[in-house]
Amino acid sequence: MKEAPVPGWIPITSLEEVIVPAHGAVGYQIAEKIEVPAWQDPVDGEIYLTSEAEEKLAEVKARYMGLLSPEQFKELREYYGMSQKEISALLQIGARSWSRWECGKERPSRMTNLLLSALYEGELHIDFFKRKQEPKECRFAAMRDTPMAHQADAKQKTFAHFNAHFETCSFNDNEPEMEEFLMAGSL
Repeated sequence: MKEAPVPGWIPITSLEEVIVPAHGAVGYQIAEKIEVPAWQDPVDGEIYLTSEAEEKLAEVKARYMGLLSPEQFKELREYYGMSQKEISALLQIGARSWSRWECGKERPSRMTNLLLSALYEGELHIDFFKRKQEPKECRFAAMRDTPMAHQADAKQKTFAHFNAHFETCSFNDNEPEMEEFLMAGSL
């Protein structure tokens, strides 16, 4: 252990709880208890964790929460043969974000981690992100046969029909007819 941060502090090992969000519930739960290096103030008995201890606790917490490890970020990037700058551009994230994740200095949001885990586990293909880089005309051409595209197309046709039908009428004159049109589930 390094030199004491405060003269007189005693190096110890402390049993610390790893606290994670509770699954399917509000609140937190204790995942496990692990031994970590710490310092103890002999005057008041207070225990102070080392930076090594904080890192160890964070690693265990990340593992329980299903977060990618720094090594997994590096594996993912290297698997696709990209630099940190290239993968950052592809994922449309800040230039230094990937570097911080890969070095373990920071972790992405849970949502970002979920997407990257899907990519890491092969559930999501890198081409998904590459298509998002294409000009919009190309992306929309690829979307034509998706359920969302058909739903959007149906809504657009309904609104066009609605507008054509009521274009020349005032709202009050056609209120019963409009209500019937709306109740029929056309919108």
